Amino acid sequence: MRFILSADYHARPDMPRCRLDADWMATQRACLTEIREIANKLKLPLAIVGDIFHVPKVGDRVRNMFVEFLHSINAGVCLIAGNHDLPHHAWENVMDSSFGAIKLLIESPDVPKINHLNRIGVAAHFGTEQMADPHADTSIVFTHRLVFPDALPHWAQNDPDAITASDLLKQYPSAKWIFTGDYHHAFIYEENGRYVVNPGCVNRQSAKMKDYKPLVYIVDTDAGTIDPNYLKADTGKMVTDAYLRVEEEREDRITAFVDSVRKSENVSLDFLGNLKSAMSANKELEPVVRGMIEMLITEE
Repeated sequence: MRFILSADYHARPDMPRCRLDADWMATQRACLTEIREIANKLKLPLAIVGDIFHVPKVGDRVRNMFVEFLHSINAGVCLIAGNHDLPHHAWENVMDSSFGAIKLLIESPDVPKINHLNRIGVAAHFGTEQMADPHADTSIVFTHRLVFPDALPHWAQNDPDAITASDLLKQYPSAKWIFTGDYHHAFIYEENGRYVVNPGCVNRQSAKMKDYKPLVYIVDTDAGTIDPNYLKADTGKMVTDAYLRVEEEREDRITAFVDSVRKSENVSLDFLGNLKSAMSANKELEPVVRGMIEMLITEE
């Protein structure tokens, strides 16, 4: 089995605040065009392991852009839904989502190129809604689940769906290959000749991904090869983290103001009175912070 592996497109009409693109929709189209060209040049089908859209309902412009993309892959497309694709993260709500239109294409006998992964003899599921039997005799599994290459980071330890690659292999004892989505950093994990492969996101929508290089994998399960193909459509200085520094500086100023109130020699038991006095004394207080405090005082 040989194919292009991808996930986490997060197609959306609104530009993430970390982006500097002159035309965000054009950037997304360029990314889709590049992936299409890779797949068609190599004459390989494309697998998308969830999170096609950023929110369950994206509007006609984004949905139609993606449907057109699916039709342009000559060797066909295999895909599953991700948590961002489904209202309340539940497969039972699929027909209330933009992914529902793709589901209708999947089920149409007139569109043989677009298939659900279950139709080509592999186990596929989204979270617990399309759960494949872990004990089934299946050598290949596709799952949209938060999987990490090693220990869970602190922020994911309370997420019931988060799991390490090693533990995921234990859940599917007959699987030689497990392909995942949801985690936006690409990785390949190998254990005793068995693999967990996560392709990461195809574009960067977070300031924390500023230096990340999006890719798709060219996978050959028969030959046992996984080759990265780095995408050029989303490179360069199109992601900024400047807004994070602005927010950090604002939080520092708010903290400093609260400290000044706390340390004031004229502090009384009148909290609002203390705020008003501190505001009067602090002429350099940022207008945004002053406005927030005045709003709170007015509400009281």
